Amino acid sequence: ECDPTRARAGLIYPGQSPAEKQAVTQYQGFRANALMWLCNTVIDPVGKTCALLVNPKTCQNVPYDLCVQKMATDPMPKIIGFISDIQTEFMGEAFSKGYVTHHSQTLYMLPKLIAAVANRSHASRSQELVNYVKLVATISMSTRRSFTEVMNNFKYPFYPSFTEELLNRTCSAHVALFFMDAHVLSWISAMPDQARFFKAQKMPFYGNYREDGQVKAISPGCDHGVYLEKCDFENNNFVFWTWGKSMNLTKEMLLGYPALPRKLPSGWRMPADTYNTGVVCYAVVADQITLD
Repeated sequence: ECDPTRARAGLIYPGQSPAEKQAVTQYQGFRANALMWLCNTVIDPVGKTCALLVNPKTCQNVPYDLCVQKMATDPMPKIIGFISDIQTEFMGEAFSKGYVTHHSQTLYMLPKLIAAVANRSHASRSQELVNYVKLVATISMSTRRSFTEVMNNFKYPFYPSFTEELLNRTCSAHVALFFMDAHVLSWISAMPDQARFFKAQKMPFYGNYREDGQVKAISPGCDHGVYLEKCDFENNNFVFWTWGKSMNLTKEMLLGYPALPRKLPSGWRMPADTYNTGVVCYAVVADQITLD
């Protein structure tokens, strides 16, 4: 949990003191669930037009609507642990009563889990968590994977997998936030001349940038949320706001080229062409801004 004496929800801007900058960057929640909460709470709380855009291939065999719903509503790890503990309790109880197959144990466990989550969680969150449990159960049954595996291992894309089609959709939105790998942004800030050369040559960052004599082949993963300020396809210029300033990237830097499959939690396999050498994992878009 966040330290209430230090947690802040703020922005970095030019002229900010070091102390203020440290305060507003102490906690940054920019995973898919946090971005969707931010969008629905701060950007469009009235219309709730916010949508999560991910590469459908990262959904594997889960229907896209269920896929993004799960990614967008995953609670914090502490709550996942709370649900998991109750689920384990009732799965054990099912076994003690003679239910020996995993399917029969799950059928026994699920209604008890839903009731327990509703009774043991805070009133303001109980229905939300019950809906989440039902969603996980639906995905579990449709994919024939265990409830635990779906809840713990089926998550938002952590490695860059954004596509040109998704980029077009994001750029056409009224408001857009990207979740990306911050290494390329740090590099643009630290080595602007080299960045300009890469842009002119239409070179992705990964697969071309060298560090200590070694080519950095692929992203280690996304870790930073940014605001999309402008898309200029004609001039291959995409402007983002982060760290108190605007930063310019090209389509090649954003999307890269197809990359080899990445190591994922056991049992979850993606099509070979899912990932790329770009820097974007997913985006959240909205049709309007309704916050007063």
